[in-house]
Amino acid sequence: MEPERLDGAKLWDFCGTIQVVEAEGNKRVLLKGQPYMSWGVGDESAERMAIAQLYGLGMGTQEELAEAFTVHVNSVSKYAAVFKKGS
Repeated sequence: MEPERLDGAKLWDFCGTIQVVEAEGNKRVLLKGQPYMSWGVGDESAERMAIAQLYGLGMGTQEELAEAFTVHVNSVSKYAAVFKKGS
């Protein structure tokens, strides 16, 4: 079962460093409690970019990011490779 805050927002937390919060049709990523990025639920491109950027910045391993964003580790690897190739 996914954790929820009192206001009903869904919250995914990886070791307190990366938090993914879903509420009111938006997803937000917090890094150590500070806003990093937000996008509309269903905007897969924005989520992929956030994952790739976080990995590129060394904010988490592929496994950690896969867990925080509830995606497969192979997806994290793919997003990071595509992002790196495009930059």
